[in-house]
Amino acid sequence: MIFNNHLPITKQVDKRILRRIFRMIGRYLNQNNSPDTLVLNYQKPGDLKKKIDLTINEEGMDNEWLIKVLRKYLRYSVRTTHRNFSNQLFSAFTFPSFIGEIIATLTNTTMATYEAAPLGTLIEQEIIDKMNRLIGFKTENNPADGIMVPGGSYANLMGLLCARYKAMPETKDKGINGIQFRVFVSDQAHYSFKKMMNVTGLGTESLTEIPSDENGRMKTDLLEKAIKQSLEKGEKPFFIGATAGTTVYGSFDPFREIAAIAKKYNLWLHIDGAWGGTLLLYKNKKKQKLLDGIELADSFTWDAHKMMGVPLYASFFLSKHDGLMLKCNAVQGADYLFHSTENTSLDTGPKSLQCGRHVDALKVWLAWKFYGDRGYSNMINDLYSKVNYLKKLITQNPWFELIADPQYFNVCFRIVHPKNSIDMNEMNMEIRDRLFRSGSYFTNYSVSKNGIVFFRLIVNPNSTKSDYRDFMNKLINTTESILKEKYLPDQSAHIFNTVEDQ
Repeated sequence: MIFNNHLPITKQVDKRILRRIFRMIGRYLNQNNSPDTLVLNYQKPGDLKKKIDLTINEEGMDNEWLIKVLRKYLRYSVRTTHRNFSNQLFSAFTFPSFIGEIIATLTNTTMATYEAAPLGTLIEQEIIDKMNRLIGFKTENNPADGIMVPGGSYANLMGLLCARYKAMPETKDKGINGIQFRVFVSDQAHYSFKKMMNVTGLGTESLTEIPSDENGRMKTDLLEKAIKQSLEKGEKPFFIGATAGTTVYGSFDPFREIAAIAKKYNLWLHIDGAWGGTLLLYKNKKKQKLLDGIELADSFTWDAHKMMGVPLYASFFLSKHDGLMLKCNAVQGADYLFHSTENTSLDTGPKSLQCGRHVDALKVWLAWKFYGDRGYSNMINDLYSKVNYLKKLITQNPWFELIADPQYFNVCFRIVHPKNSIDMNEMNMEIRDRLFRSGSYFTNYSVSKNGIVFFRLIVNPNSTKSDYRDFMNKLINTTESILKEKYLPDQSAHIFNTVEDQ
């Protein structure tokens, strides 16, 4: 049997174990559709270690142990596809992509060469071509380029490396050699840009964060001012990182204005569209204006695992400059792997920073092929409907305050109270903590530039409007309990009015 503790593994499969595992998976998915199921069964680390033996022993285990441990893993894991999960920028579940993940793992090959992954290579190229056409990189006269990478942070790193190579190709062999490079992002950009400065040896102090406006968009006048100051100091400014869908507010930078500045000063423009890239599939001209000017960029990050319901990882680095990625990343010494054949031009390994690379393209292609552009457009339309519903619930209740007008699927708000003696930051943190530990709702929080703590709710494709009505009422009830316990012990009447369907 394949499920035993004897190596090497034989070819025979125990179908009974497979059936039991897939029945377990089916029950898990069905439970996620029920609001009565907890999003998480919160346990302290010490308590959780007592519930499952994590040690790896001399002797192996049997099939029954495998079934039991999988049940426990599912029981104590966060249910990210649950309808009450609104914490991270991923939550949807698509069955075709789930199966694609299984098949890619089953076949277990590498994407380094066409020889090792013929269909996987062609599938990945098809997706990249499609994305580049949607962005506007791939045209009749420009083939464009791209590759799948393990996460949006990695894709942003690829953009920085390509930008540095284009600005000064000699850095590939000789290093930065004392040059004071300068990189510009907004103060709402993803934290990965700071890490990239460390990884590339440029140094975090070579990163300039440009202030954003009240809607979380980079201020272009301050960007140009910072570039001029850098040039006056004798530095080498070479890279601007804009964002399509910021992590906290879901904001979209003014790309056309930023692109004009990048062109004026000959800087590479990279757009981190990890969160907002999927908006390109929405058949709504008003909302697509948020992406106006992205075709003027040099490179783009797109995470299919964030909005397309594909399992982690499913990230793409996309470039307008065909062949530049290969020049930037190719090195000598891999003749054992990359051979001169009729299919050499299809090998992706030389232009990648990785050698072994999972066939992540399969799960993306299966989901996109199954639902089509229209299916995703309909999903996005439904998400915007939920955003508008939530916005109405928040603005029509005096005990809620909207922090920013939502542009995308990030709804930022907080609980407020007129009594000055109440620390509303402490109050909102405690409300969130109680909901989290109860396991009923899992949403996140953030802190504004002026120190205000607020809820950052990411609208979930699996949720309904009634789910959000119930969530807002849960917030109200929890707030009322805290007020009575800690601040207003003599209060007997209801402090808040519950929200109703609008």
